[in-house]
Amino acid sequence: MLRKMKVMMVTDSLQVGGAEQVAVDIANSLDRDTHQVYFCATRTDGLLRSSLKSDVEIMVLERSATWDLLKLLAFGKYVRSQGIDVLHSHGRGTMRFIALCKALGIIQAQHVFHDHFGRLHLDRSAGPGMKVP
Repeated sequence: MLRKMKVMMVTDSLQVGGAEQVAVDIANSLDRDTHQVYFCATRTDGLLRSSLKSDVEIMVLERSATWDLLKLLAFGKYVRSQGIDVLHSHGRGTMRFIALCKALGIIQAQHVFHDHFGRLHLDRSAGPGMKVP
């Protein structure tokens, strides 16, 4: 039997919001025969925690800034210890947090960024690293 792919949804919070709800829905809908599911709220917990299936492992980092070094290290330690294969981030701040972890060599997992705003080609706040040519 093949090993289950370990997938972690990553958002800023578990507060009620559009991106957060999408992340919860994806986490709940992944096939449990082929996936082990994790969820990380990098900033705060929230009401959506109760919407996650009971088999989803939840981590709340309570980071106060994108570049919070202690939280970057704690996140990396958890991702490595659990053997997470794929990080699926929702939100640009969370994407930057994971990108920094990868750039510093803290994590090796694959990263998928789910942009909920779109129109990156028109967004001046979206740096070149967020745009696909």
